[in-house]
Order: sequence, then structure tokens, then C-alpha cells
Amino acid sequence: MNWDDLRFVLEVARTGSFVGAAKALRVSHTTVARRLQALEQGHGTPLFERRGSRYRPTLVARGLIDLAAEMDARVKAVERQLEAQAEEPRVEGEVRIATADGLAERLGPQLAAFRARYPELKLVVTVSNEMVSLAGGDADVAIRITREPPERLVGRRLTDVRFAVYGAKKLLPQGDVDWHALPWVCLDDTRASTPQARWEATHVDDASVVFRTNARALFVDVVKRGMGVGVLPLGLADDGLEPLSGPIESLTLPVWILTHADLRRSPRIRAVMDFFAGVIDAASEQM
Repeated sequence: MNWDDLRFVLEVARTGSFVGAAKALRVSHTTVARRLQALEQGHGTPLFERRGSRYRPTLVARGLIDLAAEMDARVKAVERQLEAQAEEPRVEGEVRIATADGLAERLGPQLAAFRARYPELKLVVTVSNEMVSLAGGDADVAIRITREPPERLVGRRLTDVRFAVYGAKKLLPQGDVDWHALPWVCLDDTRASTPQARWEATHVDDASVVFRTNARALFVDVVKRGMGVGVLPLGLADDGLEPLSGPIESLTLPVWILTHADLRRSPRIRAVMDFFAGVIDAASEQM
């Protein structure tokens, strides 16, 4: 006996008629009658009894019906699984992500989770404080702190990065602190066009600046070591740092995740953007 045979028994039992079974199986009712007659001859016993206009399964048929129902459920489960896989494109290939060093720290702890979720997708992460050209092919996705993303790019605003003045707790003087009079760590001339550097030029006396750099990691390190106070993102503060000011509203900057319009429907690009947008959103809720 094969699965097709059991389907005829199952549908006659479900509908109570040859016509109903024929509609469900998309065959003629004479085909249903012929297949059941062949089954009954093969088993040497009737499978259905006619009562009025309805067909009722015999005791022998009931055992076949239970088996047929179980097989039908399994076949439909496999069909649903195959259909879902067909609708969900395979995520594979390579995606190049460009981001700034401060944001890269938020991505790092999640890279293993991304790999586990998309094992066939390779990431190339470039960390730079310069705006790369997505249109020029320098990267596929950019995660950037910017007030005005280029119009040719598409994406969404994730969160805001806020800044304050910080100093090393163990090296700050006791009592009220006039942070304007303390030694300062500031950005160097290569970052002069950034909002933070412009704020420093306005609010920090150049004579108070003891160290300058364009490297965010080094900037944070020397502030933690007490070389001077400096402006840092709130998300970088830890137990070794003490905030000396409230958030500097003029330095609040949006974080965007962006891609070129031509790439936004690519399954690999959507996977990257959705995953890391969720990572940054979740991190912002903890700040």
C-alpha cells in the first residue's frame, strides 16, 4: 500500500462521500470509487459502509485512517518547511561594514552571535573616523555618527550619542572641581572640523591642553590615566571615570545605519542592517 491509496481512504472518511473526496483530491468521483474498490479487493474486506448518502468507515478502515492522518500531518509539515525556506532567501556572501572606533566597540561583543545566526555570511569591518563612499564601493554598510547622512544613502536613525566632560576619579582634586582650570586632553588638528573639536576650541584654553590625538582609544586611555580631563561619549564612561558636567547638548549626535539604495533589497545587506541596528538600539537603552 502506498501513500496515494491512504489519501483516498482519508478523504472519503473526512468528507463522507466520493464526491467530497474527489474535490479534495482534485480527481473525478469515479476515480475515487475505482481506487477504493481496488483497495477493498486487495484487503478482502469492505472499507466503508453506505448509510443513506454518507459513507462510514468500517473497523478495518479506521486503522488505516489513523495512519493516513498521521502521514498527512507529516507531509504537510514538510511542505510548510520547504515553502518557508523558499520564501526566505539564503543569506551568504560578504558584507563590508565601515564604522567609527567608538561604535565598533558596541559591535565587537555581538560578532560571534552574528556568525552563529548567519554562518555563511562573511563580515569585513573597517574602523575609520573618515566618511567612506558607499557609492564608490568602499563599503556596503556604514554605521556612522552624523547629523546629515548623504541623500543618496538609505537607512534609519538608531539612537543619539551624548557627550560630557570626564576625568579619572582617583586623580581629581577633592571638593568642587572647576574643570575649566584642569589639564585637558583634546582632539588634534586632523579632527578640527568635528563638533567636539569646535566645542573644545571655544571652551578650552589652549594653554590648558596637555595632550592631543585623533585616536579615540588613546584619547580615552590617557583620560583614564589622569593625564587630563576630556570630552567623552556617555557610553564610554566606566567606574574609573567621573563626569564633571552634564550632557553637552550641542554635541548630541545621531547614529545612523546606512547603505546604498541599490543594495537595500539584498538579503545579505538586510540581514546585517537589521541585526546590528538591533544591537545598537539595545545598547542605547542601557546608557
